[in-house]
Amino acid sequence: MNTNMFNEAEDLFTKGNFITSFNLFKSLTESSEFTDLEKAEAFNMMGVIILFDPLIDIEDETGLKYFKKALELDDENVGALLNVVENFGLSVNNHKDTVFFNFALSQLKKINYDFSENEKKMILDKQKNINTNSTDL
Repeated sequence: MNTNMFNEAEDLFTKGNFITSFNLFKSLTESSEFTDLEKAEAFNMMGVIILFDPLIDIEDETGLKYFKKALELDDENVGALLNVVENFGLSVNNHKDTVFFNFALSQLKKINYDFSENEKKMILDKQKNINTNSTDL
């Protein structure tokens, strides 16, 4: 893995240079030099960047399409799974995807992710809001 490219993109993100970071991650996803797992992490970061600056992608100001792309390449990408669980599933117009929320939650359970107490509370609150019956974490 070209860790320099990843590190540079993450550093730009940390410094708030979202568009340059986004474009660097995007070029990483288009390069044959990187594995699917590395590309999945880049797509996850692109989704995170969209959450910080929705105007970067006017077609998807939620980042959901990037989290989905990450999970297409690596359905156990913990970062993308957590981002879906944390940011989707509520009834807010552009942030509602209960099917994908439930998929991400089931994947986290499948890989025996150790939910923090705050994560458990947030998930239970969301499940109440979307009338999901499964509440065992």
